[in-house]
Amino acid sequence: MQKQNSKEKINQEPRISEPPLSLKEFIKWLGPAFIFTASQIGGGELITVPLMGAYLGMSCLYLAPIIAFIKIFGQFYLVQYGVVRGKTFLQTSWDKKWLRWMFFALMLGCILHSMLLAGLLGQTGGIFDFLILLPPNIWIIIITAVGFLIVFTRNYNILEKTSSILLWVFLALITIVTILFWPSIDDWIQAITPAFPIAIKGLETSSGIMTLAVLFVVLGSGFGPTVSYIWFAKDKKMGMFEPYEKGIELELEDLTEEEIERLKGWRKVVLYQNLVSATILSFFSIMIWIAAAQTLHLEGLEPVGDDLIPQMVSIFTTTYGEWSGIIFILCGALALFSSILGPLYGFSRLWEESLERFGFYNR
Repeated sequence: MQKQNSKEKINQEPRISEPPLSLKEFIKWLGPAFIFTASQIGGGELITVPLMGAYLGMSCLYLAPIIAFIKIFGQFYLVQYGVVRGKTFLQTSWDKKWLRWMFFALMLGCILHSMLLAGLLGQTGGIFDFLILLPPNIWIIIITAVGFLIVFTRNYNILEKTSSILLWVFLALITIVTILFWPSIDDWIQAITPAFPIAIKGLETSSGIMTLAVLFVVLGSGFGPTVSYIWFAKDKKMGMFEPYEKGIELELEDLTEEEIERLKGWRKVVLYQNLVSATILSFFSIMIWIAAAQTLHLEGLEPVGDDLIPQMVSIFTTTYGEWSGIIFILCGALALFSSILGPLYGFSRLWEESLERFGFYNR
């Protein structure tokens, strides 16, 4: 890489592109947020949130958007650091010897989260089995093969388009399903009235505090999607990642005033991306909470383990016909698949960068 000196930059063209200045331009840069959101929705939002609706009804619904927006700011800080510095936090933790422990902690977290992805693979295969009767193991092989095919292409654009399509398809599907069971005004009043959750057998919690803690952990930004987000931004060439991708090594003190102003603009883009993501997460959580509250809770059903999805599908089918159950299953299947895709891509980049540090891999 070529080292640039700040004295040589006065009259040269800016090496950092101008951030989007209009809504139309900003929408083109929402890809990383869409990938993250699609990755997150298939986890806690699809399993834990409906259980809350089944056990609590419309009570405590206000907690979903609050948690989604609170947690998004930790992720915003991590991603904007990379966009402003041009380095992933994995690279930063390796470069600073006193932070090396964080480098290995991230690798350990990646291994542990990969075990959770294995569980999600099983759930995804089980839900696809509702649509087309194949052994779950066959579905797991198919889903894994498709996921790795996308990852091995190392093509960010394919990932962005796939995740964005999946996101908007299952958002549309869950909206259709929820409209069928739209709550009354009294239900909405109950939803926004401050209340504290109770112990939920389906979540194996013994107190309201434990239930709240579980909801806070699983709803919104999780480890896998959050760690992966920085590589989405890097491959999108946002901010300081752009000159680094061109082989230009820069530090903040090397930048011109115009480039610094542009970086500030890119920092705002990251903030707006995260706010959009939190809004979508909140919307999906509210929709699927309502779907469970207006079906399972009203029927007095309190699902445990793998009973949740089959019981909801049964009520949809009985009330509105088989088509509504199929829509819900399809929504769940796509959401779970998308929750695997993003972290799989991000973790592949994390391991790639980690092995480079040890000299085991060179691009």
